[in-house]
Amino acid sequence: MFLRGEPLPADAPGYLHTAAAIIDLTNLNQEERAVIDLLEKEEAIRDAELDYAHQDGLTKGRAEGRAEGRAEGEAQGRAEERADLALAALRLGVPIDTVAKFSGLGHADLETLLQQ
Repeated sequence: MFLRGEPLPADAPGYLHTAAAIIDLTNLNQEERAVIDLLEKEEAIRDAELDYAHQDGLTKGRAEGRAEGRAEGEAQGRAEERADLALAALRLGVPIDTVAKFSGLGHADLETLLQQ
């Protein structure tokens, strides 16, 4: 078949296709082989660059996610602390207008806190 120069049938086993590709490579002249080597090196470099970019993107994405989560957690913690302080002030008898002014919470929010 392909050893006699005939084309390899499409339904031939995979190992025969591999063997044919190896034979084709060994039959190249020096200039053709140099071009193939150069193309393979360029492909390896491109694959390495893509892999690096992917890994770098994952690293940056994780860092951004952690920073965003930390910021959200801190904001939630400050809001809870502000609500706790406002509730404590209300329970001590500080007027609701004064608590609203210093806590930044609205009257409705303060009323809800008092009902909890």
